[in-house]
Formats: sequence, C-alpha cells, structure tokens
Amino acid sequence: MLARGNRLSRRGDILRVRRSRIDGDVITLKAVFTEQKRPFRAAVVVGKKISKKAVDRNLIQRRIREAIRAEADRIPDGSDLMFIGKAAPEKCEYAKILTDVQMMADKLTGARK
Repeated sequence: MLARGNRLSRRGDILRVRRSRIDGDVITLKAVFTEQKRPFRAAVVVGKKISKKAVDRNLIQRRIREAIRAEADRIPDGSDLMFIGKAAPEKCEYAKILTDVQMMADKLTGARK
C-alpha cells in the first residue's frame, strides 16, 4: 500500500485527474498538477477488461504500487496521479512496469518545469 498521504481516494479528485495522459507499454498515467505544497497522491486502477480474476488484477496493482514506491523521489510534489493497468498479467512483469513508471516520472518532471 502507498502511505495514506500519498493515496488519491476521493471521487472528485479522481475525476479531476482525467486531464493529461502519458501512455507506456503496460500502464497509462493520467495526471494533474496542483500548486499545493504536499506530497504527490496516486491511485492505481486495473479494470475487469484486463482480467476477470481479482487475483490477477491485484497482482498488477501491487506491482504498480511497488514501482511507484521505488520512484517516489522522482515524482513531483503536488501532483495527483492515476495509474491505469492496460496489459494482461502475463505481460505485466515488474521490470516493464518499473521502466514505464521511470519514463513517466521523467516526463512529469519535464512538464512541471
């Protein structure tokens, strides 16, 4: 799990995040920047289109959350992020997810400047 301060949980906040989009190989990132001085907040979503089995969806979510934790220092503060899994579990290896999150963190810091 992400730390409580880093979770994006309110419906209104999640709906607001739909503005900008960055596509990776196995995940998509939707982001919005705020001027608030707080840590980033993130939500992880994997729909039933990806896998009907909750076990598989949860596996993908855990891998995405771990990649976010590994790259947390590179993600700009004050941003609200929604990571969306878009590949089947057999294609969602941790290395691919980590590569996508690293690429997205680089794009976020470039867009923030």
